[in-house]
Amino acid sequence: MFVIPMQIALSGHRVLFEPRAVAWDPQPLEPAAEQRRKRRTLAGNFQMLFRYPGWLLPWRNRLWWPLIAHKYLRLLAPLFLLAAWIGNAGLLGSPIFRLLFAGQCTLYLIAAAAPWLPKSKLVSLPAGFVFLNLMSVRAFWHYVTSPDLQRWETAPKPTEAPPTESSH
Repeated sequence: MFVIPMQIALSGHRVLFEPRAVAWDPQPLEPAAEQRRKRRTLAGNFQMLFRYPGWLLPWRNRLWWPLIAHKYLRLLAPLFLLAAWIGNAGLLGSPIFRLLFAGQCTLYLIAAAAPWLPKSKLVSLPAGFVFLNLMSVRAFWHYVTSPDLQRWETAPKPTEAPPTESSH
């Protein structure tokens, strides 16, 4: 859904937000369905990155920074996190890096234990952060190994009807 507006913008036209345009996209609340959805969405970001490398060039794309900041940096975040963890582990002789390493390890431990911990922001924020980064790794793997990435996987039909004009 991002490629078409980008192509319109790059052809010299403006892409505007229309507040009266309403879309209804029910998402199942099952964790497995959310994982499939995130993997597919992020794999599409990898696909977009490799199909349109010219979009990364600021002299060819006036929207290059929002594209990089919103779409592509999140794909690199797992590498940044791994580099930070390795860097902190290598600098444990310094008290500040011991503290940073302990904080990073604590974040990962909370995220791993989230299914068994009481629900709170202290648990859900680290769990959500780690989940999204793991989904980026899985999406990259899906992108490089899946020959059927072009195929759209439809979600199960919702049991609830979309809202009508009178329900707004």
